[in-house]
Amino acid sequence: MIDPKALSPTRRNATVVLLSSPFDDSVRTRLKTLGASQISRVLSSSPGNWESIAHQVRDLTEAGSLVAVIGILTSSTLDRCLLPAYQSAWASLVTAIGAAPSVLFVYADTMEGLYAGSGKVNRYVSDDPRLRDIQNSIREQIGEFPGGLYIRNRWQENNGIEELQDSTFMFHSDGGSFSAPHDRYFIVESLVNSWLEDRDKQGVDLFDKIAADGIDVIPYATRVERVVATEAFLDRVISGILMRVYIVSDHPKSDTLLSLFHLLRDYVGEVEGLDCTVESTRTDRGTLFVFRSNNPEASPEELQMASTRFEMLLELYRENPEEAVSLLASLGKSRKDSRILLDQYVNRLARIRLESKHTYEANVLRVRQNLEAEALSLGYSTESDMPLVADPSEGVGLIETTVAALQSGQIQEDPVYLDLLSLIESRSDPRNRLNLTTVLGLVGDRSISRVIREDARLQLNGFIYRSASFIGMTSVQEYVKFVNSLIST
Repeated sequence: MIDPKALSPTRRNATVVLLSSPFDDSVRTRLKTLGASQISRVLSSSPGNWESIAHQVRDLTEAGSLVAVIGILTSSTLDRCLLPAYQSAWASLVTAIGAAPSVLFVYADTMEGLYAGSGKVNRYVSDDPRLRDIQNSIREQIGEFPGGLYIRNRWQENNGIEELQDSTFMFHSDGGSFSAPHDRYFIVESLVNSWLEDRDKQGVDLFDKIAADGIDVIPYATRVERVVATEAFLDRVISGILMRVYIVSDHPKSDTLLSLFHLLRDYVGEVEGLDCTVESTRTDRGTLFVFRSNNPEASPEELQMASTRFEMLLELYRENPEEAVSLLASLGKSRKDSRILLDQYVNRLARIRLESKHTYEANVLRVRQNLEAEALSLGYSTESDMPLVADPSEGVGLIETTVAALQSGQIQEDPVYLDLLSLIESRSDPRNRLNLTTVLGLVGDRSISRVIREDARLQLNGFIYRSASFIGMTSVQEYVKFVNSLIST
């Protein structure tokens, strides 16, 4: 049974939380242009301040005013996340941030270093209790040594943000360096490397937790990349874009998808009061569909929930028409109008699926005829018939239909492209799967604006890096190289 209250979407004022300092002036200007207010908080601070930020984010969410969180995770912030004193505050902060559209930017070398196990750390690790344990273990195995075990770091400023270049472990005393005896060197090296490997694993787990909470992680190499991705993110969450779908030219599902979007648009407008439009941009290579709300405070989550409620309502109408009519009538419509609307929705959806099935079968038949003609020309027999296969999108939900159609209809010969598409299907969060499939198509379409393509590239690279523990760094580098090459084609 559907709760009638669930059919009433909420509205929110545009407030964005910026986590980092300094933040780019161009981003602040963009926020003003979009009519959004901003709250700036700093992560280079104490665990108590992190708890305060989490509390403020939760309050904004409960008040319905938070629309986005944007942050920069520097090397020093990441190391704070791994310290015992910060872990509880970090867990609270991630959970709070994940309740809203959010993105965290990480320097690409830092992210790659964690997944590659390079052992990059920074000056704050001297606060890690594990380091003191290592010093004690070394004393037990090689005896006393002057001074302590220190970390010497080489830093470089990158567009106003200090980033770690490399770290060297050394014994040090007031008189200078002190080396372990030659026959004990490998004991020290083993202890230190074990500690570094453990820290890298904690870093990987940290990114997995961020992704699990629905937060985008975007690796960047330059300030320009970060600004481009930030502005594109703001445009999506504030300007009313609820969903984007990109399909290649002559896609057999293009008419089906457009009909589905129009059906969903009509439902959310007529029943849920969400005023939306469906826009399409055609290029020589493909078509970009944009489902946009005319109320910029609406969220993609509202559309997803509305789609789910729509499917439930239609299913209820098939099983118990009178109950479905009563439910719709409880929202203020007459029983007569409710029945007319439900009849229209069910009939339109049935017609869309029937046309989709016929289109799919016609395409399969055309492919079979071409194969048989080629076989005959080569002297092979075609007596055995090739059976028609079922439409992979038949019988599933509206949004899921879109994903299935994209993944079954993309025509690409490059094996890396197909491998990456398969990785998205198998490893991505279901909440982000449609978006990743879309940006994979966008990044290589030169007729799409450069800003949108650059943003698409960075989103894909973030997903690829987060898949490193599953596919390995060799595949990560191959996929990143492939995606980067698409932006220049």
